[in-house]
Amino acid sequence: MATQYEHVTALDIGTASIKAVMARISPLQVESILACASEPSCGHIRKGEIMTIAPAFDIITEVLYKLEKEARHPVENLYLAISGSHIESHTITGSTPITNPDRCVTDLEYAQAVQNAQCWHKPPGKFCINVYQCYFEIDGAIRYKDPRGMVGNRLTAHLHTVYAERNRIEGLLRLLHSMINDKICELIFSGIADYYGMEPVRNQEQGVLTIDIGKGITDFSLFHENTCVHSGQIAVGCDHAINDLALAFHIPFELAADLFVQRGAAIAWIDEANREICIPTSTDCNNMIPEAVFNRIVELRFEELFQLIRNNLEEYDKLKFLGRGVAVAGGAAELHGIVELAGKVFDIPAWKAVPADLPNLPETFRTPANITPLGVIRFAQKKHFCRPHKPSISKVLRREITNVWSLLRNAFRM
Repeated sequence: MATQYEHVTALDIGTASIKAVMARISPLQVESILACASEPSCGHIRKGEIMTIAPAFDIITEVLYKLEKEARHPVENLYLAISGSHIESHTITGSTPITNPDRCVTDLEYAQAVQNAQCWHKPPGKFCINVYQCYFEIDGAIRYKDPRGMVGNRLTAHLHTVYAERNRIEGLLRLLHSMINDKICELIFSGIADYYGMEPVRNQEQGVLTIDIGKGITDFSLFHENTCVHSGQIAVGCDHAINDLALAFHIPFELAADLFVQRGAAIAWIDEANREICIPTSTDCNNMIPEAVFNRIVELRFEELFQLIRNNLEEYDKLKFLGRGVAVAGGAAELHGIVELAGKVFDIPAWKAVPADLPNLPETFRTPANITPLGVIRFAQKKHFCRPHKPSISKVLRREITNVWSLLRNAFRM
């Protein structure tokens, strides 16, 4: 039988830039990267959310136009990475008694526990993006990836769900719908996409925390035994460290950004004690500041960020799933010392995330900052051929809204 091929497109709308990747996929693998395109967001995206619609529309249009031109193929089957401060995640549970005479878990109890968990009512005004089956417990004790065949009295399923504000998702989908009609297949949280986008590491099933530090926001996800058990985001990024520098040394933000890129480090090294950074001024006399002091300010900001993520994992009792280490992605992954700082805070090995080695991926795109759209492509490859009759995400959203209005109209008639 002939191999089935499809074309999929990944779109990542970030604070620093808007990126898109088109690929040809088969049920077995990503066959080839056909095109990659990127354009600066120019301040129209803030913390992963569109601030000014018209300019953002023009930038997205330009990115998709470049993508189609390079790939010589129209954009279709769009998978969209979602980020922003409105993203929330929650672990939901569902239980069912094991009523068989031999008290052995069968497919029936397995499915019933999952179904009961999915009956959880999400908060009003929220839209579910991703759901992951984490693990099962029998009688509240041992965790199982697959409990079928085990003996007990009660089976509990644990699912991880990611959801977002319905209004913001609807607004974004309407904007994209005007460009590509109903070609939007599915959404994925950017923090989860990062896990798929990086090159696998040895023993990663023991638990890998992926931290994507962007310009205005940081997304993270924790995968254990190849399923997402926790995720989240913190509205802190590189711009916050740059702003700290600008305030500390009374310099313009743009100058602080240049110095951050050229001389910044996430750890103040001992050999920096006698080095100085020249700060240009309007007069002939330039200011000199110790490099160790400059980088100590950067270190404090990112140390606080990593500590916030660690505290989040501890609060939800997820630190126990972190067995392999921490992968640092995003633009900040190139910052000197950031990996060492992550390892120090989490007290576990850390490394700079390496983009997955996909066929025909341009060398210029093989950076930690581009891991998200590559992860969306790999996510699409895993999902696409399992959803041949599934309606587009925009149709699903419109159908849910129609159902809500129908219920309201019926209520007023009573």
